[in-house]
Amino acid sequence: MGDWAMWALVEEPKEHFVQDIELRRLYDFRKCPEIFYSPGYEAASVIYFNGLYDYARKRVAFKEVCEISWPYAQEIFFTVMSQPPQNIHPVEVFLGCAMLTWAVRDCQEKAPSLAKLIEEQVSNQALPAELRGLFCLTLATRAGQFTGHSSAYWARRALTEFYDSLSNLDRAQMMVSVLNMERQGRTDAEAALAQMAIVRAESNHGRTLAATREAAQTVEYVTPYFVWAINMSASDLLLRGLQTWYCQGDDATHPDPNSFLFSMPFGETGSVLLCGNEKRELVRNTQYPLEGVSRKMMELLSTYTTVAGADNGSLPIPERYGFALEYVKGLSDVLHDAYCPDGLDVPGQPKCQLILPMEGHPIQGTQLAAWGRTWPIRSSLAEPRPDRVVKSVLIWCGDVYSGQMELEMVEAAFKTAGAQIQFVNPETSTPEEFLREYENSGYDVLWVASHGDLDHWSPHQIKLHLARDRSAVMLDDLWNCLPDGEGRRLLVLNVCDGARFGEPGLLPRIGLAAGLTGPTQATISHLWPVRSLPSAAFGAYLAHFVASGMSFFDAYCTTLLSLQKSAADVGVELDSFYGGEFQLVQSLKSSSANFSNIETWGSAAFFE
Repeated sequence: MGDWAMWALVEEPKEHFVQDIELRRLYDFRKCPEIFYSPGYEAASVIYFNGLYDYARKRVAFKEVCEISWPYAQEIFFTVMSQPPQNIHPVEVFLGCAMLTWAVRDCQEKAPSLAKLIEEQVSNQALPAELRGLFCLTLATRAGQFTGHSSAYWARRALTEFYDSLSNLDRAQMMVSVLNMERQGRTDAEAALAQMAIVRAESNHGRTLAATREAAQTVEYVTPYFVWAINMSASDLLLRGLQTWYCQGDDATHPDPNSFLFSMPFGETGSVLLCGNEKRELVRNTQYPLEGVSRKMMELLSTYTTVAGADNGSLPIPERYGFALEYVKGLSDVLHDAYCPDGLDVPGQPKCQLILPMEGHPIQGTQLAAWGRTWPIRSSLAEPRPDRVVKSVLIWCGDVYSGQMELEMVEAAFKTAGAQIQFVNPETSTPEEFLREYENSGYDVLWVASHGDLDHWSPHQIKLHLARDRSAVMLDDLWNCLPDGEGRRLLVLNVCDGARFGEPGLLPRIGLAAGLTGPTQATISHLWPVRSLPSAAFGAYLAHFVASGMSFFDAYCTTLLSLQKSAADVGVELDSFYGGEFQLVQSLKSSSANFSNIETWGSAAFFE
């Protein structure tokens, strides 16, 4: 949708996220008589402006384009609404709704006049109830503040006056909106949960990758439920809401809500931590830490990220998109302020965590640095089984420069511990073989050192390269292929972007490490492209600690802490673990690199 909205205003589309947009085209298009008086002009304009304003609201993009387009879009909306009521189509009504919800978020000075018009239309008895209901739904959002009534008033009116014309998703949205705005009790929360279950049953097609993506892309409609649950310290209902919406978990593996640390770092009134019924809140304006961490992470990852409510007009264009920098001044400080601010202590005794919403930031590393402890990120809502004792290990070497250096030490660590090793070389490996071995429940550890290939615009199409011919498996190939078995095994993906996840939403699932977790598998991988030497050292440390009998998560944490020094000191310590004959140990000892910045040691994430 973004490409479509953008390419309509360029002379020649480029295969790049930066385009030269010619805004005068909107004027020229409108002033051309052959176009303006053609039968399809209004219909084409409705579709285009619908897409533009809906995309701009969701992605906080194209603000200047939307501002300049406003008079043209408004003219079209006024024109279609002047038709006989029986001729007005829902997609034409949605144009006004999309424009208003965009304005409320990104250009509030344009909202009052349009909100007044839409408010009048809700009571226009000449309009079909279906269309009036759409307008009422829109005013039940933050747009309601620009009318003579509250948003809760419009939500209640939608549920009473227009209930029969609402879809199941619309009903769920209104129910959770009323629940959150009026701080209702558990009985109303149960009703909202039941409606959410109806929505997911209606749109769900099994626990497929497509169904999970659809859940992530539509969770914004019911997000007020989760805000309510945190505000009411209702961890059990929060967890049930996530399980219901993402169709995860069952009675046999029902997790304890008291074991979760739920974080809402960028709430409307402050930052919140919740564990069980214990809540800690730091009242503050979270816009500043949100903008700060977004800008610094954008600089680190060489990406382009807009933030709602911020001035996004002067963001730098990265020279090498997706190329991770070795150091960004001030990154650690903004991460600390965003996720572990002073004055906010951790409640309860959590065993895992979820950040709402989750971003691909080094949150676990930040917590270790600030609090001296962290917790697994729970991307699967089924209760994890106990770690297996490591007796059998599959080591898969892709065509990566540091792979052999790392994996000869990984192999040595597990052989010393008495494990059976299956080693696969890039010259002989195939994706079919990997899929077959992945489904083999006999391995206690699956270890892959290779390349990850992530398209930031299509994160669900992430590739795991496996062989010298660059053949790969996709996330969809591995989805739901995890075998059953006693205990849980460990999947280590020492690859670039393997821990990265995409899509909007509240549960990190659309990524290799995040999407391949389950009760019988924990995963470790990296959140951004990593350099050869530190990633190999990470693997050597992790293998040593896992092979020595540490739990998978303790081994992960100890590895992060161990990396926080110079490469030479890392080499000396690995020499004491393994001996000095390994190439990686020798390379580290002779290196002048420093791994002590979070940009290096904090790249890995642990999911369960």
